[in-house]
Amino acid sequence: MDMQGLGRCFSHGDSLVFDGTKCSDSMSIIPNPGDAGHSSLNNGSAVNQRASKVWGTVLSSTSFSPKTGIHRWAVRLDKCERGHVFIGVATAQASTRTYVGGDKYGWGMIGTQALWHDRRKIRGDYGAMFRTGSTIVVTLDTDAGTLSFSSWKDNALANSFALDPLVQNVGSPRRQALVGGAVEDWGVAFEGLPLDSRLYPAVGLYQRDDRVTLLSVESGTVAVSRDSLV
Repeated sequence: MDMQGLGRCFSHGDSLVFDGTKCSDSMSIIPNPGDAGHSSLNNGSAVNQRASKVWGTVLSSTSFSPKTGIHRWAVRLDKCERGHVFIGVATAQASTRTYVGGDKYGWGMIGTQALWHDRRKIRGDYGAMFRTGSTIVVTLDTDAGTLSFSSWKDNALANSFALDPLVQNVGSPRRQALVGGAVEDWGVAFEGLPLDSRLYPAVGLYQRDDRVTLLSVESGTVAVSRDSLV
């Protein structure tokens, strides 16, 4: 997985935003600056949880169709002290009143190192814990039907090392040194994702005032807007 230049490729804006029509009632999307007067006023790249100890999920306005290659994005945890956040993907049928992976239409990783799908814990020792300040990179392979996660760490060059990009060893995460920081690649989290459904970036929050921001990551893939598909 080529992560070269990743640190310079994070951005937020209209290219990848949360969808106000696919958002839990307990969550509030924060419109991007300058969006006033636009039809996308209910969308934004940041979202926060307004309720206390209630799971809610929000989907991106962008979906990725089957067999369209590899797609990558990131989620920055602006406030999430306890790691009660789910990051992953879901189909359009997923419920927004549960966490990502709380039904059969979602696949998610929580900040306490567990993987969930269909309301079942698939694994409890994946990757590493993440909290406020973390940036989690998500990689969806729509050809292979896999979902992987990585952690971006700013200014961590001194503690990083590079390994062969083809190495896939979840038990011993690889770290690639990059300009301005480093990526710790946790390997494939989920296999067997549906190859006949569009998948949406998704985030679930639980604690009051927890907030995350959805970030685009430049890649060679094409994102498909939900509104342009039937």
